[in-house]
Amino acid sequence: AGLNPLYGRDQARVCAEQRYEQRWGAVPAELLTGHPLTADQLAEAPEPVPGCPASATPGKHPALSVLSALFLHAGWLHLLGNLLFLHVFGPAVEHRLG
Repeated sequence: AGLNPLYGRDQARVCAEQRYEQRWGAVPAELLTGHPLTADQLAEAPEPVPGCPASATPGKHPALSVLSALFLHAGWLHLLGNLLFLHVFGPAVEHRLG
């Protein structure tokens, strides 16, 4: 249980997931400034996951992270739930917006 050949077990996997989300997710502070958070800024913030300090992402483009964040999901069930929601409410929204 908790074994992933790429990221290891338990805590290592959780830390790897956090780094992935930090790299590809939209962070409001980054969007407001237009620059990725620095290591000093991240050191001042509380750890998002205990035992996994956030790491800086110097090559990140915050404006593009809005698009990449659209494809982040917490798992297959989350993705399927989003697709179901889109299937149920999408046509009404499309009809309303034209």
